[in-house]
This record gives sequence, C-alpha cells and structure tokens, in this order.
Amino acid sequence: MTGKTWLWQEVEVSLRGLGSKDADDENPELMLLAAERRALVLEAVRYLAPDRRELVSRVFGINRPAQSVRSVAETWGAPKNRVDRMLVHALADLRLMLVERGR
Repeated sequence: MTGKTWLWQEVEVSLRGLGSKDADDENPELMLLAAERRALVLEAVRYLAPDRRELVSRVFGINRPAQSVRSVAETWGAPKNRVDRMLVHALADLRLMLVERGR
C-alpha cells in the first residue's frame, strides 16, 4: 500500500467515523489513536474553503445528518458531477493539509 493510498483511507475512515463508534471500543489505546486521528481531520476540515467545508460537513455528517452527494447537489441546485469534483478537491485539500502537518 502506498503512502497516498494509506492517507486517503485514513481521511475517509476518520471522516466516516466522526459520528460512529470504532469496532474495537474495548481497547483504550486504539480508542485514543482513533480519537486523535478524528481530531486531526476535524481540525483540517476547519481550514477548508467555506464551500468545501460545507460540502464535507454535509456528506460526512459533521454536526448534522450525512447527506448523499446527489442530495447536496439538488439542495444547491448544482449538477451532481460538479459536486462530485468539488468533493474530490476538498478531500485532496484535506490530504495535503494532513501531510503538511505530518512533516
């Protein structure tokens, strides 16, 4: 697994896990690592451009129920493919921020 693939998976797991419990809730060390990972991702989300932050918050259910990309596109009156591209760019921004902080 490449570093980029690992980082992509870490961002996805962290975002999807913001409102859910981890599989290994009985292991304090794993719980701490998961909490730290989520905190880093949430902090990075705060620094996204406002429209990208809003999109990530809607799709991954940060402080609200999660919505599908199609639902967000309908709400915004935008084509789904444009919202899909915007999400790809937002996740790329998050990965870049997390890589920069890891140096």
